[in-house]
Amino acid sequence: MEKIIEIKNLTKIYKNGIKALENINLTINRGEKITIFGPNGAGKTTLIKTIGMFIIPDKGKITIKGYNIKKESKKIKKLISIATSNERSFYYRLSLEENLNFFGMLNNLTGKELKKKVEKGLKEMGLYETRKIKYMEASTGMKRRLNLARALIKEAEIYLLDEPTNGVDIETKIKIYEIMEELSQKGKTIILASHDVSEIEKTDRIVVLKKGKITADKKTGEILEKTTRKNEEKLLELIK
Repeated sequence: MEKIIEIKNLTKIYKNGIKALENINLTINRGEKITIFGPNGAGKTTLIKTIGMFIIPDKGKITIKGYNIKKESKKIKKLISIATSNERSFYYRLSLEENLNFFGMLNNLTGKELKKKVEKGLKEMGLYETRKIKYMEASTGMKRRLNLARALIKEAEIYLLDEPTNGVDIETKIKIYEIMEELSQKGKTIILASHDVSEIEKTDRIVVLKKGKITADKKTGEILEKTTRKNEEKLLELIK
């Protein structure tokens, strides 16, 4: 398989002294669907944001398609799309549709292509009927869905999704899984941060984080069994 992301000795220590990531070594191949699994505070979001160049590591190296994130960030930005839980990146006085239009233009979308992508993103996330609502008036679930729509309108090779189904209804959750599968069929690489067992079953590989360290890295089938209860027990054993 073709290697698309390589992480070597990655460490991130926050100003309060907390070691969010410690000596992370990870190789991800093109087209893989991976869950970064762990409890709150395990380092999942930090890892996602570091790969996405939102956070600068204190030590170590990340290369994406052979490009070093510290030296060739402009090339890498074209390859990745990220959905985090950060609401501050949206414009509160703009509508949901206006926000998507703005970020679409930042990704070099214009004219009919921009309109088509924005409309598709709004419909897929169940936001089309409420697209004129201002962001500051939107519910938490709507904001989460808009964040995902923004990530999906960008044509990327790697999609970084930080707990994408948190705060959304079951219908939207199913749609997100369908979109993930569609992206996978197109050869896209998906990295999903989650603590939800049902989401893990939608991916091919599980990387378990505990206190900033990788404690397991296996194919999904090697860890999970048939029943959800057994799955939870098995996964909890890995993060104790």
